[in-house]
Amino acid sequence: MEEVIKIAFSVDKNFIAQLTVCITSILINSSKDDKFAFYLLSADITEKELKKIEKLKNFKDFKLNLITINMEL
Repeated sequence: MEEVIKIAFSVDKNFIAQLTVCITSILINSSKDDKFAFYLLSADITEKELKKIEKLKNFKDFKLNLITINMEL
């Protein structure tokens, strides 16, 4: 069974640039056999911003999972 490295981030739309840099660094500096699943906990990341992050799959494939936070809770 192939092991997947799971990494969670809690961010809002104001930190998309920093998140993108962090994920890029992880992908570029990992070994070729490393597999990643990134979990984004956020209340306000848009589909457009998710698509920007997904473009990082040009460096290396990964899974991206958005977990939407309800701020009213």
